[in-house]
Amino acid sequence: MKSLETRRTTNLITARTYKSFSAFISVIVCTLPMLMLLCWTQYMYKDPLQHLESINGDKAIPSRNGRLTWDTSCYSYHRKKHLKSQRKLQEMGCDRKLPKALIIGVKKCGTITLTQFLDLHPEIETISGISFNPRVFVRDWVKQMPMSTSEQIIVVDSPGYIDNPETLQYMVSNVIRDLKLILMLRDPIQRAISDYKHVSVMLRIRPDLKRLATYRYNKRSSQKITVYRGYEMLGNFEETITDNRGNLNTSHLFIQKGIYIKYIKNLFENVDRNRVLIVDGDAFKKYSLLTLKKVEKFLQLSDFFTDRHFYYDSRKGFFCANVTDRPDTECMAGNKGRSHPTVHQNLLQQMSDFFTPYNLKLQEYLNQTLTFSKRNV
Repeated sequence: MKSLETRRTTNLITARTYKSFSAFISVIVCTLPMLMLLCWTQYMYKDPLQHLESINGDKAIPSRNGRLTWDTSCYSYHRKKHLKSQRKLQEMGCDRKLPKALIIGVKKCGTITLTQFLDLHPEIETISGISFNPRVFVRDWVKQMPMSTSEQIIVVDSPGYIDNPETLQYMVSNVIRDLKLILMLRDPIQRAISDYKHVSVMLRIRPDLKRLATYRYNKRSSQKITVYRGYEMLGNFEETITDNRGNLNTSHLFIQKGIYIKYIKNLFENVDRNRVLIVDGDAFKKYSLLTLKKVEKFLQLSDFFTDRHFYYDSRKGFFCANVTDRPDTECMAGNKGRSHPTVHQNLLQQMSDFFTPYNLKLQEYLNQTLTFSKRNV
């Protein structure tokens, strides 16, 4: 039999071993939730960037008889554009992914038209009005994107981005490091008139927007002022952007949005200007093909667009798509090419006098010729 001292020693060793094992188990129990949380964080934040990162846009979709086609798209184009069957989508490897390019503005400069034309390119899938929110998971943003193949890129049209360059800076630094930006500019005088027309029509035909507006009275004229998203609407266009003496109200949002240089300087302070393509909206309206060829090159796409894809509608005053293989394409919506209100020459001259110095500064800053930079009333 073991001596009493031997048994005590054995028990002491056993107790110490049990205590060490218990401490080890405690460390594992305490550490395991932290490890699980770390893995979950990596999955939620990092994995989408690795798995869903947009592909390079320099691959051509397989052609038929040497021409790019839409046969390998995730969508069919019988009357309307719609997704193919689930089996077909799986066979083609269709998925949702991060965009490769954003059309960031400016509002009422032709971004929707450009987006619809770009959607005709077999290597592009487009979507409008999807804004990125840094407070939302990246993969939740990706879920809103259209389906595309590995040979296609996603282009998102959302003019509001130009007002938030900090978000763009966050995106290119943390989310899509090869992201490219397209910025359309138009004659600020015509942009202001078009913007006024758009807001006034929306407030008239959409009750939901009317409920978002607030109302107050102009003390001097006793007229009701409608305030909607920073826009103050008073009577017609001239009454809206002038004071009681008939002078241009340069602080009005319709006017301020046409001072493009302040937006672009702020943008280039946050984003490398080499990743931004500045598009002349007036030149695009007069000859769409030239602009589309520039975009093809900027996005490293295959040479696709030709004159045969478009025709000029003299009644509407702009180009329309003419693609027999895409019956879903129409000559823009009825709200495009609306007739503008008549504006007196005196007010047009005031607007020209105000915008011309900013336009010339912008042209010099960009070292790029702009159609609207010259004084023209």
